[in-house]
Amino acid sequence: GLQHYSELLALLPGDNRKKVAFGLLQVLDESEQKLTNIREMDQLFAIMTPLLQSSGGGVGITNFSDDDALVAKVIHLIYNEDTDIHYEMLSCAKRRISSCGDKGTHIVPLFYESLKLLNRIMVLEFPAPQPVEEPETVEQEEEEQAVENETELEEGAVVSESKEESPDEDDEAAETDGKADADEGEDAEPETVDNNVDAAEGGDKVEDGDGSNDQAECSEQKTNGEEVTSPSEPEQSSEDNEPQPSKNELFGIEDDLFGDTPIEEEDNVVDQAPELPVFSKQINCRKVFLFIQKILLSLRSCDDVEQTIKCTLNAVTAASSCFFVAAQGGFDGGEFAPVAYEFFTEIFNIYESSILESNIQQKILVDLVGTLLVSAKCFSQSDYESLITKVTQYSARLVKKTDQCKTVMLCSHLFYSEETGYTNSKRALECLQRALKVADACVSASPSNLQLFVDIFDCYLYHFEKQNPAVTDRFMSGLISLINEHIASAGDNPVITNSKFQFVQTVRYIEQKKNDAASFSQYGKIVCKIPNCEF
Repeated sequence: GLQHYSELLALLPGDNRKKVAFGLLQVLDESEQKLTNIREMDQLFAIMTPLLQSSGGGVGITNFSDDDALVAKVIHLIYNEDTDIHYEMLSCAKRRISSCGDKGTHIVPLFYESLKLLNRIMVLEFPAPQPVEEPETVEQEEEEQAVENETELEEGAVVSESKEESPDEDDEAAETDGKADADEGEDAEPETVDNNVDAAEGGDKVEDGDGSNDQAECSEQKTNGEEVTSPSEPEQSSEDNEPQPSKNELFGIEDDLFGDTPIEEEDNVVDQAPELPVFSKQINCRKVFLFIQKILLSLRSCDDVEQTIKCTLNAVTAASSCFFVAAQGGFDGGEFAPVAYEFFTEIFNIYESSILESNIQQKILVDLVGTLLVSAKCFSQSDYESLITKVTQYSARLVKKTDQCKTVMLCSHLFYSEETGYTNSKRALECLQRALKVADACVSASPSNLQLFVDIFDCYLYHFEKQNPAVTDRFMSGLISLINEHIASAGDNPVITNSKFQFVQTVRYIEQKKNDAASFSQYGKIVCKIPNCEF
């Protein structure tokens, strides 16, 4: 077995062991067979020990060898249908990697495999709600009844039309019925005579007796098969003189078939919410996040802070996804908001202590802005304000003025966004005005920085279209005039050609909005002035 095979390999020199392990992993990679047994996986990692041993940290391209690529592929082959066993397999792999020195190129694929497992557990722990068929309302029933009535009327109209179209058949049928009635009348004459004779005899008897003419008429009518009511008042029966039943007798309070389900209890029953499905697995999303936190700590020890921040931002996104999925399924996802906030706090600590290069700082801040916009709704308002204020302050401290201008401009979206539901128009305007001040200083130093003004102008237009109350048509008109001044001062400098083209297209877009009756009320007061240009 593999157990004895690994013991045999331990007797070989280091280089030979590495070659054997590399060849074994190549065969496994070509077969694309999943590692589903935790015992076999542990033995395989024991054979892989020469490849797992760290020869330096980092995840950069220069440090990523063929051995590391093959190990990463093997890590991605770890899988089991049972999420609990899958978690144990990843934990076993983490122990093996840590025992060999926590090389960054091995930690990163393990992190993303943990995110895959998290997605599987999230679906099981917070299943999507099943659609419930709503009962038909009174209005729907009335509409259905109206449709049925119309259908019946249409069918009746069709039948009447068919009758009108065949009058000859009706006449023939009528003549046939008339002849039949005449024949029946002739046959019935003898019976009528006999009946009249009997009635006459009966009348004589009644006159001789104590009866009246009314009784004779009744008997005559009865002989003809008709029911006649006597004009005399009927005598009151004994039932009318009986007392009326009481309310308790009407409702029937004695023991009966429904004694176990009294009406009072049924009326007081309150509609209960449907029971949520029970999660039977031992490993839930929260435990996976604890495991991810350990992986991130190991990754940070590899001194690749940029990759650590990138992975931590992915963990924030995963925590916010768990929050949203739980809320959609009717579960309480509030436990994931502190997890996401903790990850952000860790990012800030790494940023302040380890990120020194300005270009890397600017990239990280842009990623932070995007992640905050995606996960904003899982935080409380106070926590969200604390996070976005911190990111904005970092942006304002960037060393390069151009990076500072671009990043502060992006931060305006954090303070006013319909998607996040957080709208602080005053703070958003402050970010735009700060970006304008920095851009003005940059353009004074070099005309090529006119692109900063144009980008800020586009951002102003975005907020104006979103009806940010702080960004008015007065600001738009003033910014157009200011950019025209910078274009005029630059003259025919070719470095501003692209910036001028973008600005002209934006102004023409505003003019189209002014000419449109639907948007004239919003854009009508903006003063548009297009500089002299060939496009």
